[in-house]
Amino acid sequence: MAEQSSEVIVVATFTALAGKEEDGARFLSQIVAPSHDNADCLLLALHRDFDNAGRFTFIERWVSRERLEASYETEEFKEFINGSLAYFDGPPAITLNEALPYGEQSKGSLAGASL
Repeated sequence: MAEQSSEVIVVATFTALAGKEEDGARFLSQIVAPSHDNADCLLLALHRDFDNAGRFTFIERWVSRERLEASYETEEFKEFINGSLAYFDGPPAITLNEALPYGEQSKGSLAGASL
């Protein structure tokens, strides 16, 4: 199991309400720049499901679980989650993961060669 202070990989999936797919995409895009400005966020990338245009997934890397959880306590994050309910069928499904960088270092981890 990952140590409390090691990097954490986050996978957060949102499913849009019917007819709200494009509005949902625009809403989610608003969190990208502020997250990129956060020094504790090492990576945050938004993706759309090829087969379901209403399913969106953030892939994120954070310096530690503590710093990630601290970001969840900010008013900005709470407002983001509350605002998301206008476009999505509920809060996101979120999993916190530890990297298991097997194989070629540049391909076996979201951190790539920076490990």
